[in-house]
Amino acid sequence: MILLLFFLAAVCVLVAQHPFVTYPLSLVLWNRVQPVPLIPVAADTWPTLSVLCCCYNEEGVIADKIENGFEAASRYPGKVEFLYFSDGSNDRTAEIFLSYGERIKPVIAAERAGKSVGIRELSSRASGDILVFTDANTFIAADSLVELAKVFQDDKVGGASGRLLYTNPDASDTANVNSVYWKLEETIKTLESVTGSTMGADGAFFAIRKQLHRPCPPDIIDDMHTSLNVVLEKWRFISAPSVRTFEKTPTSSMDEFQRKIRIACRAFNCYRLLSPRINAAGGEIVYKFYSHKVARWLSLCFIVLGGAFGIAALVLSGRPLVAAAVVGVLLVCALLGAMGIRPFSRLNEIVLSLVAVSLGVVESLRGKRYQTWKIARSGR
Repeated sequence: MILLLFFLAAVCVLVAQHPFVTYPLSLVLWNRVQPVPLIPVAADTWPTLSVLCCCYNEEGVIADKIENGFEAASRYPGKVEFLYFSDGSNDRTAEIFLSYGERIKPVIAAERAGKSVGIRELSSRASGDILVFTDANTFIAADSLVELAKVFQDDKVGGASGRLLYTNPDASDTANVNSVYWKLEETIKTLESVTGSTMGADGAFFAIRKQLHRPCPPDIIDDMHTSLNVVLEKWRFISAPSVRTFEKTPTSSMDEFQRKIRIACRAFNCYRLLSPRINAAGGEIVYKFYSHKVARWLSLCFIVLGGAFGIAALVLSGRPLVAAAVVGVLLVCALLGAMGIRPFSRLNEIVLSLVAVSLGVVESLRGKRYQTWKIARSGR
């Protein structure tokens, strides 16, 4: 019995660390054995681009966002159009849209409908060969549209995402942990890309061929649904490190906690919707998706189970003082973190992040649906 408990504890720990350690290491090995390079073909013309952005009460950043897009478009050899959706904003967002006249195509909704509805509306009005999706607080490097279009010279690529860099990693412990985590996430996406396809895109900045766009249900997370559909239709979806994008990450622990719950709930709902197609998509997709997404969503569950099995094994093996010491050390670390003492405060942020994701999964399983979103003001 004791050996079984120790074995179960070890298995749970291995599963919990897999999305962060052994999974990316397996992709490094995979890339050495069977890389999948891009194969560009000569092209005399540049694809037309439609840049789509949904906003809710973004008067503080939206003018800078629009000007940033214009700057990138001025360096692009082909045609670029900009479409913006105001999701029932009650600040000056819609007014700012209208001030640009015909330079952008605004859609102004009187009531909130949610980002997925807004993206569906903008996509139906877009005329470009490539649909480019971006968030209101995401800014792009001047050459990003050019670099993005180059990726689509490979006729097997159906979609691509940019590399997101957080600009305020030292603003708080929350921002620091987010920045470190996102660097790992971008590394994993790059490794997934060089071995075939990455498992979905973040909404900050990504693009797909227009013919591959499939309308997203209003209460399903649009970026994951849109990008995964490209992969499930047998096209490559890759991360393009040369396409650089920038934004601020939330600095408030509570802002980030609530944001992660909502995102995790919507993402797990998307998984539940697409799981039959994911499971039928073949070995590469199944391994990558369950390693990258599902194991990560459930990582806290395995950590808790592993800890419980380990403590039980120590007690049953006649080492209750060791078990008590382990629990005591964990409690002291949590207390030091709550007092703002580093590095324990940053460890607390990691735990809170895992808790938020777990709560989002539970909300999904209980039937919770999010259609609209709340802005994390500390990230603006």
